[in-house]
Amino acid sequence: MWDGANTGSFTPFKDTNPNCQPEARYKALAQLHRTGTSSDFLNWTSWPDPELLEFDDDIGPQQLYTNAVMSYPRAPQILIGFPTRLFPEQGNRVEPILMSSRDGRTFRRWAEPVIPEDAPEDRAGNRSNYLAWGLLPTPGNEREYSVYASENYLSSTPSRLRRFTYRVDGLVALRGGEQGGS
Repeated sequence: MWDGANTGSFTPFKDTNPNCQPEARYKALAQLHRTGTSSDFLNWTSWPDPELLEFDDDIGPQQLYTNAVMSYPRAPQILIGFPTRLFPEQGNRVEPILMSSRDGRTFRRWAEPVIPEDAPEDRAGNRSNYLAWGLLPTPGNEREYSVYASENYLSSTPSRLRRFTYRVDGLVALRGGEQGGS
């Protein structure tokens, strides 16, 4: 086992990019914004200085956690993420939002939460409403994706996950007015 600095929140995963170098097939994120690579999932090297994401939107600075970036299943060249937006001035209230990128560095964020606290009404509270990693095909329904979000974090009742569904290719909708749109 690995012990010491940067072991908090150690999260390894397999890089499914077909162009990934074999010595970096496995990657990991760890506390203090560090990343590492491995060829065998056992020995980890190359903990470079982090590169911050850039945002191509007009939302402004926000506290975002657990970005949960993944390739969109029907268009793997597009990356999507569901970062958790934290509001410390509102009792550490959180809500997941959607962001997307084509290069993995510059992302566009949508301001509206993908799961608002009032869906259903008992989702409010200190850090309740974190989205679990992943957009999963709903078994038996090829026209629907499922996501899971936490409830009752730090409350007197047990925590749980609730499933929410989205229409395939239905994460974002844009509407143009009479003058058209883009």
